[in-house]
Amino acid sequence: ELVRGIPITAYCDQASLSTKERLDLFIKVCQAIQHAHQKGIIHRDIKPSNILVTLHDGVPVPKVIDFGIAKATEGRLTDNTVYTQLHQFIGTPAYMSPEQAEMSGLDIDTRSDIYSLGVLLYELLAGSTPFDARTLMASGIDAMRRTIREVEPPRPSTKLATLQGDDLTTAAKRRSVESSKLANQLKGDLDWIVMKCLEKDRSRRYDTANGLAADLKRHLGNEPVMARPPSAAYKFQKAFRRNKLVFAAGTAVAVALLLGIIATSLQSVRATRAKQAALAAESKAVEAQASEARLREQADAARRQAEAAELAARQRAYASDMNVAKQALDGNNLGRALDLLNRQRPQSGQKDLRGWEWRYLWQQTRSDALSTLCQESSEINTLAVSPDGNLLAVGVRHRRGVAIWDLRTRKELVRLAENESFARGAFSPSGSLLALVSESVSPSGLPQLTLRLWNAATRQMVAEIPMGSGRSFGLAFAQDGRTLVTSSAASSLNSKGAGDITLWRVPEATKLGSYPVEQAGLDPGTSFAASPDLSVAAYGMEGGRIGVLDLHHGKELWTAVASKEYILSLAFSQDGKTLASGAGFAGSDIRLWEVATGRPIGKLEGHGSWVSALVFWPDGKKLASSSADQTIRIWDLASQKCLDVLRGHRQEVWRLALLPDERTLLSGAKDGTVCFWDSSRTHPRQARITLSDKIVNWGFTAEGRSILALDEQGRVSQWTGSDFQRKEPLLEIGPTVPDKSYLYWFSPDGRFLSTGSTNGVLQIWDLSRRILVRQWTNTSGEVQGMNLLPARNKFVSLSLSDNVLHEWDLTSGLETQSWPGPASFYGWTSLLPDERSSMTIGYGGDIVFRNLAEKKNLRVELDVLEATGTTYSPDGKLFAAASDLGHAKVWDTTTWRLVATLGGVLNGMHTVAFAPDAQRLVIASDGNEAVKLWATESWQDVFTLEGDGTGFKGAVFSPDGNTLAWGNQTGSLHLWRAPTWEEINAAEAKEKAETNQP
Repeated sequence: ELVRGIPITAYCDQASLSTKERLDLFIKVCQAIQHAHQKGIIHRDIKPSNILVTLHDGVPVPKVIDFGIAKATEGRLTDNTVYTQLHQFIGTPAYMSPEQAEMSGLDIDTRSDIYSLGVLLYELLAGSTPFDARTLMASGIDAMRRTIREVEPPRPSTKLATLQGDDLTTAAKRRSVESSKLANQLKGDLDWIVMKCLEKDRSRRYDTANGLAADLKRHLGNEPVMARPPSAAYKFQKAFRRNKLVFAAGTAVAVALLLGIIATSLQSVRATRAKQAALAAESKAVEAQASEARLREQADAARRQAEAAELAARQRAYASDMNVAKQALDGNNLGRALDLLNRQRPQSGQKDLRGWEWRYLWQQTRSDALSTLCQESSEINTLAVSPDGNLLAVGVRHRRGVAIWDLRTRKELVRLAENESFARGAFSPSGSLLALVSESVSPSGLPQLTLRLWNAATRQMVAEIPMGSGRSFGLAFAQDGRTLVTSSAASSLNSKGAGDITLWRVPEATKLGSYPVEQAGLDPGTSFAASPDLSVAAYGMEGGRIGVLDLHHGKELWTAVASKEYILSLAFSQDGKTLASGAGFAGSDIRLWEVATGRPIGKLEGHGSWVSALVFWPDGKKLASSSADQTIRIWDLASQKCLDVLRGHRQEVWRLALLPDERTLLSGAKDGTVCFWDSSRTHPRQARITLSDKIVNWGFTAEGRSILALDEQGRVSQWTGSDFQRKEPLLEIGPTVPDKSYLYWFSPDGRFLSTGSTNGVLQIWDLSRRILVRQWTNTSGEVQGMNLLPARNKFVSLSLSDNVLHEWDLTSGLETQSWPGPASFYGWTSLLPDERSSMTIGYGGDIVFRNLAEKKNLRVELDVLEATGTTYSPDGKLFAAASDLGHAKVWDTTTWRLVATLGGVLNGMHTVAFAPDAQRLVIASDGNEAVKLWATESWQDVFTLEGDGTGFKGAVFSPDGNTLAWGNQTGSLHLWRAPTWEEINAAEAKEKAETNQP
């Protein structure tokens, strides 16, 4: 064959082939040589000029030529070769193998060609042969043979590293690589492969050309190569054979050095000992450091243990505080509840333990008050409003005087007698005078009373009248403003006959008359009152009796028993015909009396503690009362029903006043707060929202702010609004539905409703479009929907007649798989959040755990006897099951290890559900304690909510985590909503701004 081509080295340089491309071309050369070897031919003169590269369709193809000195590997062929003389020097020196150069009669085999291939590969990679051809020829035949047999050539990467200047630039350019990267491409595998080919000992070369090609392919494939650097022992052996004289001389030098070392070692003993001492000291230092590290580790472990113990203690305290706070709210003790909530606000660096229950309780502690006027440092003993409603007198106990406020500007105008405590105060109907009774301590230690008259127009004190020692129980002006009546006694709990009621002429401050009475009472109350015309006065007596006195003649008109112990509040209606009395510490009711006859005409019940103050509306139709239970109540006197309960004070409410607009109430409390209230509107505090629509089943919408409900008439409605009271009809699937709630199921996102039946009909309704989107009739008996798989567009149903679960394709309506359910199926099916697996648990504790994606059952063993509800946490890491045995269990789904057993209910548990953030687990039961919340980090029982009846669909969180819902078998749906953190933060920021708090 006439080969039209150029030598392989010239082609690679002209085409600027990269190292990889050169190797690919060289591998083909190896395959050609291997083919020749397999045919029994050894080339013996492999060099670039005998390997020409031609292009076939643009693809370079190497051709091996010139087998002129080839040798047959079998005797039969040898007779026909050009090898005719023994020891004839055959081949090109630069590419000749050591055994060829030996010319000793040693048989030449295929490994000589492997050597020549190694020289060629060396030249392709490094740009030159291992030994320069001209140098070899110039050195003479014997020197050339010795060089080939004995001298180790440099590695290709080393050869390249010696190139400088233009030579290096040219070599890099010919290989399409940067100069700095050229040598690095050869280091390692390629150096080892080339040097293995160039081994002097042919037994250490590659056995075949295919072996060489295979190693190059491993290099290109980033696989370990068979070539490895020669061992140190091998190198030493070769070096010794080549340089016997040098080694002999080296040995002599070594012996001399050894003798010198022995001599000098004796002199270094002292230094060695010093070094050993230093090492010993260093060892001790290292040991000390190790000991310090161990101590640090122990300290860290102790710190972590202490932090864990502290966190556990905080978690227990949090659970306790939440339950106690709820009890406090149930008793209207907002102050106590708020203190407990504030105690659980995390400090800097602490973990926030607060959950849904904290937000819910926070909402229940919100004040109904319009605003807070002021916060005094002590109890509010006096609230007096001017007739025009512009001025307010606030008397404070413990030597804080009386503050006069302008209610139009909400500014304090003046403070009177700051070093005295004021017990009672009243504005005259004309508004020009303010009468005040103060208490101070006399030198003898007895309380000293002083009557003061202050002119509101001139803001001057016009009279100060000593009243002697004792306690003040009240004062009142006549309608004309000319007469004032005061009531006092010798002590806070006076003995019989020790009190008196005195009439005064004002502003002259002259005494008109005084009547002794058997008055008794305790200081926080207002156990004295006079009719607006000052015709009669009422006062508290011992034994819980009321006395009514004719102020014109000083005659006692009647007495009556109104309480078991004390009367702490009294008030007359504007027409003077009705008297109201509030019970003391042994009671909490309010009695109504006919003034003319002393006949009881009504009883108002509702306060949880003693009644401190009473105020009639001018028309006599309503009454306001304040109490130590921290509430204010508004009563309708005709029906004797409570119209409203105002909450917001955090301690006992002591005083009340009604502004002239007849809608705004003012109150003063034991903690020094004075608040405004709007009595014209009701202040419902719904701890629970109830939808009573005979609801069969229900579900939340995707955003969690609406409820979808199916009623007994087959009507689906959507309930919206902050209190879920706005009802919007969606569709009818009726006219009636069977009394089997489990046949109906709302999808978690609220988009679909599945309806089962007792006759094999199964339907899917799209609630957003209000249409029926799929119906199956190819089953019989009772059938119900179980799970919707939106990501997989699948739906799972249960045929109760044969206890088989079916998976359906929602688009085609075709069944995609089916499998038997548990033997005792009455139980629940829960879907893993990733929709890959379904857990079905029977009432008898048997389990079917189905891998829906792979359509096969998996084996799981759980103790779930009498299961009534199951669920996965949103992240799929926990699985919980409720039981009729009165407990719920929780497992880790990674290992199916039991992590918690929860109890503490009186009846069986019906349902379990996780909050969207998985921080709370809610469990539904029966009876008063229907719903319990557990913290999933500590498994502490943190909260309990009361419901009515027994559950048909247990408690569950809305998708936004703000609302809890629980339905019962009577068709009522209970809802509890907590504000968001954003709402809480905004409300608290507004409160701080309004009260100028820092």
